[in-house]
Amino acid sequence: MASIKRLLIGGAAALAANACYGPLAFAQQAGDVSEAAAPQIITSVAVEGNQRIETATVLAYVAIQPGESFSPERIDIALKTLFATGFFANVEFEQRGQTLVVKVAENPTVNQVLFEGNSAVTKDKLEKEVQIKPRSWFTQNRVQADIRRMQEVYRRSGKFAANIVPKIKVLPSNRVDLIFEINEGRTTGIRKVNFIGNQAF
Repeated sequence: MASIKRLLIGGAAALAANACYGPLAFAQQAGDVSEAAAPQIITSVAVEGNQRIETATVLAYVAIQPGESFSPERIDIALKTLFATGFFANVEFEQRGQTLVVKVAENPTVNQVLFEGNSAVTKDKLEKEVQIKPRSWFTQNRVQADIRRMQEVYRRSGKFAANIVPKIKVLPSNRVDLIFEINEGRTTGIRKVNFIGNQAF
């Protein structure tokens, strides 16, 4: 029976916790001395879990070809490259005999972006600030970046206490509605202005 080795379960949380980690280690089975002694050759690379991203596209990012030896360092680079595309929520590599299997979970696509609770700042103005648009990829990093942009808009409007909470509504076909719930808070005003050190005036 062909041996199966788990090379990596590389979730987004693990990557975010340590974006620059060392080379991955093979999970050698007990007593498997012959396999550990000589490098194994990859005879094929398979992709599982992709829906909208073409298999050829995934393989191009992986950049590991049949005929190469199993290399934790190369797999480490391929993992980081796949996450850097922003297409995937999770990536796993698994060795099945002489086949390298790339298991991916795609990020959902955004169906629509909604704003709730805003009155001091118009919807049109907020839509110009956010970078996530309908039919784009949903990622937590992009959501947080958009929140920072909207908070800056509110600060310029004198609402320094504005709070923005993102929520998602899961839809069929790996799609989501992104909803920004906004609590604008009170407008911050200037009570008085003091001048210190002036003598001539």
